[in-house]
Amino acid sequence: MMHIDRKPEGQRIADIHGMIEKLCRDIELTRWWIADPEDLIKFIHDYISNPDGYCAVTIDETTGITTGCMLGFVWPLPFNHSVKIAREAFIWVEPQYRGQALGEKLVQDFSAWAKDVGATIAIIGNTNGFSGESIKKIADNLGFELQEMMYMRRV
Repeated sequence: MMHIDRKPEGQRIADIHGMIEKLCRDIELTRWWIADPEDLIKFIHDYISNPDGYCAVTIDETTGITTGCMLGFVWPLPFNHSVKIAREAFIWVEPQYRGQALGEKLVQDFSAWAKDVGATIAIIGNTNGFSGESIKKIADNLGFELQEMMYMRRV
């Protein structure tokens, strides 16, 4: 049995840090974002301490192990400030716990949080370097629709 903790502390923060490092290493995110350990810890704490930030972990109730995490934020739509958008920034489920719908549970919790803070739109996505099959399955199961693609370059 798994449960979600929206206020991770102590070792859970270190667990999130490790998961972000794995993601960065797996898809070479360091090419776009600095993966300095101190910057990663600040990144995590920014989500936890910000009322517009979402930070949650899934925990195996039997072992107490952190099995996944998700970070997100909410902001007003630039051209219509009466509309708030919630955007996933990071989602990770440890490989040995995949296939148990933990990502889907995190996205459901994120969507509930988004609604609670006044967002009317929730956005989840896929980082280049992953197949996208998992996030597509989650999106399809939870009623998300494909809306955009992004391209990046350094300036």
